[in-house]
This record gives sequence, structure tokens and C-alpha cells, in this order.
Amino acid sequence: MTSEGLLAVMVGAAGSGKSELAAAVFGEQNVVSSDTMRALVCGSVWAQETADHDDTFAMVLRAVTMRCKRRLVTAVDSTALLPGWRDQLRETAADAGVPCVAVLVSTPQAECLRRNAGRERRVPEDVIAAHCERAAWARWALPHEGFAAVLTVDGTRSPDGAAGWLAQQLAERGWPS
Repeated sequence: MTSEGLLAVMVGAAGSGKSELAAAVFGEQNVVSSDTMRALVCGSVWAQETADHDDTFAMVLRAVTMRCKRRLVTAVDSTALLPGWRDQLRETAADAGVPCVAVLVSTPQAECLRRNAGRERRVPEDVIAAHCERAAWARWALPHEGFAAVLTVDGTRSPDGAAGWLAQQLAERGWPS
């Protein structure tokens, strides 16, 4: 049986729990991560020059395009806080005939900062604050952007609880995870 595929666009601030949730629900082999791609393309997850950013996201989009053409279940692990980036991902899925869902991981700024403090690779606090502002705006915008569904996950839930809830929501809609 051929899968219809699925593209899940993970949306949320740094430290919100997107990466762990994507890996738990979709499997690490099905996650296309901007951090992983940045390290591969630029030699460091910290590469921040414009060319580094452009090259990183061109490779993410290329990988997503190839996976969608093969109708593979794919989760995109980036903040996805810019509508233009979400549009590109949604259009890529549509071109391949694959449903595309947004998964907003809604986590309070204080919790994102607490998690960030425990990381080896910390994101600057002002960046997390900006991410949280954009995530609040995305919560309003996402339902109007043309996704097959927008699933909002409580980022303060236990990782197992959040993953179980998301997997159940996908299954109820007949989508693979």
C-alpha cells in the first residue's frame, strides 16, 4: 500500500519542544531539521550570514521536495515563524499532492528560556523573546494560511503526553505519523 504522505510543519519558538516532539511522533529519520542542515551545509549550526541562511533553507526545501515527491511522511523542524517560509513548504506539499499540516508548539516564553538555559547550544534570550512574539502572531495567522489542519500542542505537557496527543490527532484525521 502506498502512503499518501504528509508534511508536518513544526511552528514555534526556540526551546518550545518542536524538535523532541517531531522526532517522537514522526521518527528522527523523517525529520528535516534546519539546524542539522545548517551544520551540514555551513559547517556549524551557528552560521548566521545571509548566504548561510539562504543556502541552509534552500537545502531544507530541496530535501522536503524530494521527500514529498516520494510521498514520505516528513516533519520540518525549523521555527517556521515567517509566513513566507510556511507558504513555500505548503506549496511544495500541494505540488506533490501531499497534505500539509501546521503543528504549533505553544510554549510560554519563561519555559522556552528555562529549557534554553539547560542546553549546550543556547539561543540568545532576545531571539527567544522575538520568537515568542512571532509565535503568538502565528497562532492567529495559521488557520487562515491554507493548511489541511492546524494542530496546537501545549508545549508544557510532558514529551510523552504531547507526542501521544499529536499522534492521536493525526490518526483521527486518517494521516500517518
